[in-house]
Amino acid sequence: MELQFKETSVQAFQDLTRMNKSVQLAMESVVPDTKDDIGRILSVRPEVYLKSKELRSKTVSFTGEAQVTVLYINEDETAVSFFSVSQSFSQEWECPAALDSDFLQLRLQIGSVQARILNPRKLSADLEIMADFTISRSVESVISQELPDANRTPIHVQRSEQNAVLTTAICEKSFSLNEQLPFPETEQKPGYLIGKDLHYLIREREVVGSRLLLKGDAQIDLLYMLSESSIPCSCRLSIPFSQLIDLGTEQVETAEVWIEATSDYLSLIDSLDGSKLLDVELHALAQVRSMRNQKLQLITDGYSNQMPCECSFCEQASCERIRQVSVRLRSEERFDLPEEFQDLVFSCATMGSCSAEQGSAAADLLCKSKDGKLFVMRRKLSLQQEEDYGSVDATDFRLTDFHISRVDGQLVLSLCAEAVGQLRETNTIRLAESLTLDEEQRYNAASYPSLTAVWAQTESVWELAKQYHSSPEAICEMNPDPDHRPIMIPKAK
Repeated sequence: MELQFKETSVQAFQDLTRMNKSVQLAMESVVPDTKDDIGRILSVRPEVYLKSKELRSKTVSFTGEAQVTVLYINEDETAVSFFSVSQSFSQEWECPAALDSDFLQLRLQIGSVQARILNPRKLSADLEIMADFTISRSVESVISQELPDANRTPIHVQRSEQNAVLTTAICEKSFSLNEQLPFPETEQKPGYLIGKDLHYLIREREVVGSRLLLKGDAQIDLLYMLSESSIPCSCRLSIPFSQLIDLGTEQVETAEVWIEATSDYLSLIDSLDGSKLLDVELHALAQVRSMRNQKLQLITDGYSNQMPCECSFCEQASCERIRQVSVRLRSEERFDLPEEFQDLVFSCATMGSCSAEQGSAAADLLCKSKDGKLFVMRRKLSLQQEEDYGSVDATDFRLTDFHISRVDGQLVLSLCAEAVGQLRETNTIRLAESLTLDEEQRYNAASYPSLTAVWAQTESVWELAKQYHSSPEAICEMNPDPDHRPIMIPKAK
């Protein structure tokens, strides 16, 4: 006779696949006729945009656009110029477990970028884009098990209580931001834009019924030229935003959110008082996973004192806890100045590939020599974690501080980066699915001793009860002192 448990289930989402893939792009561009010939590359600044994503049966596909902006000094070593090159891309990967009804969430990050001068009028760039995607499916998740109401056979079951974090909803929302931002006050007006680094920083997540209120800032690290100078300048601007996202369920306590840039448009405009404003139009996609804590009350084993009993098991992956942590990396390096060094004219830094354990960055220094010429110094920096964060899923590292000082004929570079990471504590739950009783091979209970003394070593009370045809309750009642030996085990029905 097979005995099925009475189960209580809830609808939740289970991650089928978490994968990280890379896309390699090779880009070439001719210098526009209005620009100077390339002398030496000063800085390479990549950007990536997610245009579309699609989950079809057994395949994942997406499209995007990459842009690389190159700053360089001309062949005369007297001025800085720049140009940008863009390229659309698409990618498709096989995922045999995926169905059309599943949910796809995708994040794009810059892995690495390299640029080479082919000739003074032509340049090539190699760009690596990292795609981190998760495929999830709506399933019935068992949260409690009980013996059937009509059960008449004496059966003992072992129960386990565990905490789990259930994903209750997966959704997304496209949104846009439009703003006109003033520049920091300077003696000279901005002349034209060069490039930017854009990050969406989430400050607050508040669940209001079945909706998520999201508050944050779109942070723009901007590069531009002054109107009467060929030397770049930089500044940091930000746009506050708030979004109300419908989750479709009230079973929510917290949420994970990733925001992907889909496009942006920046331009310089004149204000009424003659100053310059930055006209900004941003488009992004917010991808949301809502979650709540759930106590699981599951049966992990069972037996009968009257007849042979076989228990079938299954394993269920479970996330016990999710914590949000701020992952911080730091680097400080110093190097000798070359003999021809006179002054540091401009500096900027770009992030390379990073994880919670370590990362890389590039410091690009525009210098002036003693004879008045411009030259470039580029330094690779190794970033190390400030503390041990454990196994953290952290992406979208951003530069928070870049400082240069001159000490005793050396330059000291200090750089800090940070990202918000998710620390997941997971385990695998082994739970009982059913019990099979052999009613034709009943035990002869009269042959069992009424009381057995056992010098137990590592056996649990459950294991002793199962072996000597007793029950955990009867053993605990007869042995109030758990450290006393031997353990007296009474026969139980």
